[in-house]
Amino acid sequence: MILLIVLVYTTHQTLIYQFHANSAIRDEWQDPFNNFDFNTCGGIQYFGKSTSDDWIVISRIFVDLEPHSHIIVDAEYLNIDYNYKPNFYIDEQYINYQSVISSSQLCGNIQFDYINTISIIRQHNRRTVWIYIAQYYAGGGLISLRLSMIKCQYDVLDAQRIIIQFVYNGNCINIHLIRN
Repeated sequence: MILLIVLVYTTHQTLIYQFHANSAIRDEWQDPFNNFDFNTCGGIQYFGKSTSDDWIVISRIFVDLEPHSHIIVDAEYLNIDYNYKPNFYIDEQYINYQSVISSSQLCGNIQFDYINTISIIRQHNRRTVWIYIAQYYAGGGLISLRLSMIKCQYDVLDAQRIIIQFVYNGNCINIHLIRN
């Protein structure tokens, strides 16, 4: 006989890092082409470029993180004139994500401009995280980014009890399987 016990409990997110382009502080964000700056589009400040003639590539490494946890990346990204979803990579792995997109004529042109609101939850086992954002042939850039961490608590009980653990909507979920 197997007894199934599901425990759901809320965990607190620990904010590790916060970037907002309004501060106009580059804060170790790297630009391999050295042609990005802080720009304004319709009152929205962003770190990137206003033209769509080349790639937008920015990255940053975060160090001294707690290993064996889940990271949460919440970001806002501006696309000028084109509705191309920016490519997010975490530790050189492409992240397939869903974003909420709002559009309007922010920059005063005829074409619409788009703000992508992105949220990514990912299990992470290392003490460093490399975030790499690429946008091909579109103007725009990073408006804001928050990096948070969730550390779920768990115990190894014994050979008769198996624990399956995952994070769903920011909550740690432990499933205990108990065998007789």
